[in-house]
Amino acid sequence: MEVPLSVITFAGRRVPIAGGGFWRATPRVAISFAARRVAEEGRPLVLYLHPHEFDPERLRSHNGIARDFYVNFGRTSIAGKLRHMLERFPFVPISVILTELAKIPDRRIDPDDRSSAARPEGQLAT
Repeated sequence: MEVPLSVITFAGRRVPIAGGGFWRATPRVAISFAARRVAEEGRPLVLYLHPHEFDPERLRSHNGIARDFYVNFGRTSIAGKLRHMLERFPFVPISVILTELAKIPDRRIDPDDRSSAARPEGQLAT
């Protein structure tokens, strides 16, 4: 199952806030702000931080100096930012979120039936 990572709307644009690039380049206070925005909207904060984000060794890219800078910039701050978030927000494994989502009835809309609303699973228009 694919789970979409969290985004916020900022200045009319959708901004991804869940991955290492955002976390490396963004101050902790801005990450907390973004997490609060997601929570206020009633959505779970879905993050993905690759294990290499926590590796103390400098990463080497085979794609040149600019890529080397990108993959290493701010990487040493990731663990502290994550620790900060774990101390201030409740976190659960994604399996808990998926279990809760599974409790929501599956609704499907028949694209050919303009007069009907969504029907519960198993009651598709024929």
